[in-house]
Amino acid sequence: MAHHVYTTEGVVLALRPMREADKLVVVLTRDLGLIHAGARGLRKRDSKLASILLEMALVKVSLVRGKNTWRITTAGLVRDAGSELRGRKDALRSLYSVGTLLMRLVRGEEKHPELFHEFNASALKLLDDKETEVSDWETGTVSRILFRLGYLDKDSLDLPRAELIKAINQGLKESGLNNV
Repeated sequence: MAHHVYTTEGVVLALRPMREADKLVVVLTRDLGLIHAGARGLRKRDSKLASILLEMALVKVSLVRGKNTWRITTAGLVRDAGSELRGRKDALRSLYSVGTLLMRLVRGEEKHPELFHEFNASALKLLDDKETEVSDWETGTVSRILFRLGYLDKDSLDLPRAELIKAINQGLKESGLNNV
């Protein structure tokens, strides 16, 4: 039986060891939402995908849906945000922090193209604009993500930074993630 191949843009948020040579890849995709997909042989030295499926990499990924799980068949690297931000530790730490928050907030496989766009556009701004104030970037990105997920109202996005942080904390409290 032939499987349908889904090809979409995504951001690799996390990699977890799985079995002897495989990894579980957590990807926020444009067309499928947040998915967990197996990548066979990714931990092997000669893996072609190992240099592409990196944490915080912007990728174009092809997947097939098995009976219970997704499997990555091919991938192409668009940008390696982790490597590009290596010299800017505060920016890299902030990007990982927002990615971790996304993994905690988004449950189940549900399309969130606006959420993908928000995170992708913010990550690209952080990569391309070396003058970006990282704490402002993180506050703005988190507030827009919470807005997209319904934990923050649109008017809150225009609040001064101190009030916006209070609104973010309230939104996280309502989500049950106030220990983030």
